Amino acid sequence: MQRIKKDGKIVILQHKLDAPNTILLLHTFSKFSSLQLFKPIKKHAIWSSFYIVAGQIQPESTHFQTAVTTWENEWRIATFGTEAEYHENKALSESIVRDVLRDFSTRLMQLGEPIWEV
Repeated sequence: MQRIKKDGKIVILQHKLDAPNTILLLHTFSKFSSLQLFKPIKKHAIWSSFYIVAGQIQPESTHFQTAVTTWENEWRIATFGTEAEYHENKALSESIVRDVLRDFSTRLMQLGEPIWEV
């Protein structure tokens, strides 16, 4: 993520739009980029997979910097942390989803409608 340039673009293959980690990822990216979701009809129609296309990324924003720091910390815990630390971090993330849904649910529905139609 440190190589992303101003107004850059990133494409992410993701699964299960309604999964807590996906909701958090979309909410996070929405703070510093424009979002589009894409699901190829022929190849992905029966699977839960879809693509997130984040464009106009603003890497100098505080939201971007906070996201990168958070993801690095989560990676460190998942890779080198104890099982207790991992489960504590996962539980914290899932509790944040409730708060995110209060503010982001309308936007999530707008983004997800074309995906759910397929």
